[in-house]
Amino acid sequence: MAAASATNRAKSELSVRSNVIVILSAFWVNFCLLGVRRIHGVIYRALIDTFEVSREDAAWPFGILGFFMCVTGAVSGFLSHSISVRTLAVFGTILASVSVITCSCASHITHIAALYGALQGIGIGIIVPLTNVLLNQNFSRYKACALGIVYSGSSIGSFIFPPITNFFLNGYGLHGTFLLLGGIMLNSLVGAILYRTPNLAHKLAVLKTPLDGKSCTKCEEEEKSTENNKSLSLENGKRSHFRENISEKATECIAPDPEKSPGVSTCFKCESPPTVINLAVEILANPSFLIISAVYAAYFTLSNTFLMVVIDFAADRGVTIDKSVFFVSAFSIGDLVGRLSFGWIADMQFIRRSNLIRSYLFVMGTLTAVLPFCCYVELLFAASIVLGILSGSVMVNHSVLLSEYLGLQKLPIAMGFSVCLVGLTSFLRPVIIGFFRDERQNYDQLFIFLGLLVISITLIWSLELLSHFINRYRNTVNKILPQ
Repeated sequence: MAAASATNRAKSELSVRSNVIVILSAFWVNFCLLGVRRIHGVIYRALIDTFEVSREDAAWPFGILGFFMCVTGAVSGFLSHSISVRTLAVFGTILASVSVITCSCASHITHIAALYGALQGIGIGIIVPLTNVLLNQNFSRYKACALGIVYSGSSIGSFIFPPITNFFLNGYGLHGTFLLLGGIMLNSLVGAILYRTPNLAHKLAVLKTPLDGKSCTKCEEEEKSTENNKSLSLENGKRSHFRENISEKATECIAPDPEKSPGVSTCFKCESPPTVINLAVEILANPSFLIISAVYAAYFTLSNTFLMVVIDFAADRGVTIDKSVFFVSAFSIGDLVGRLSFGWIADMQFIRRSNLIRSYLFVMGTLTAVLPFCCYVELLFAASIVLGILSGSVMVNHSVLLSEYLGLQKLPIAMGFSVCLVGLTSFLRPVIIGFFRDERQNYDQLFIFLGLLVISITLIWSLELLSHFINRYRNTVNKILPQ
């Protein structure tokens, strides 16, 4: 008995160490890779001055980056079924870093669009979905908290790198800055090498744990049956037969649909995994997937546009570049707070996660719409912090929401498709910026437009609540009325 207890304790300690390594490695990748990506506002302004182009032309490399990053995310979801997460992560980090380093040789804005936009977008697009899949595979509880710690890497990086990038620009010019930034990004390779995925036994243990932490009876019976077969096969010396039996009995557990049973922790149903094509069709036909993807597309458009133009927006109001870079740092401070703290609120289940995210988005849209009325630098600085808090809170729940609505089995492909749909809106960003700033000569109407867009889509998502109350009312009436 004591030996069994010691063995279980050793396994628990090994699992904790493994999960810590996963979190730290993903944190480092986000710090070096995605943290540097948050300097778009500084690079955007430098492109305008160096190549003497319009703001729409200067915004195109970032729009192309977003498109390729998101489209590659869908491919990455499919590839993760046949290629290890570590292999894909290593390839993505190398490609993204080398692309930025090569920008030091660019002589035209189109070169920047191809290297900084397309190639770097492909590299980062491979990484982003893998981080969500990796953490959801390794954690059965407190997923939003784990994601918050990991994504705080990009928040800390985006707090540190904007002033450093501005220092690089003043000392080494734009081309020297690309070379130095690419070298910083290449350090993410250390974290990518440490990526690991759980073995089959651990993956089943994670998948069979419902939202309330209770175990699944059918999965436990399946696991006990497998263990009994293993003992019987070993006693009879039929190891080959056991291997065939295990391959036939390997199953995955599918999470309950929150639309059909919201707030109810039911036992997962164990069944053989469907084909990738069937999963893709089911995902794309799911209304919940479509509305969540639309909501996050609007959210990413708002947050990325703000980070890109806030320095130029402040410059229009007479703030120097050396001071305006700290608006990005202020956003990053709030983003870090939101990712580390507000994820706990959703994980504690005091309020339904979807309702919490809807409230964040509504406040975020309202605050963005009133940004043009921030007449003082201090107010703009405070607004940047609050927007960062809300952005970080929404960000860490993207994959968790998809997992709750669609199930963990569909998450890799669903995350890829969702990021891909978000990327399709990236081509609109340069056009929108050019329309409001180049033609109308200010960013005021741009912020009003983005704020109202997020509010409108959030209200459409809120119709889910109305549908839920109608169904509850019908069920109550059916119970009361005689059959």
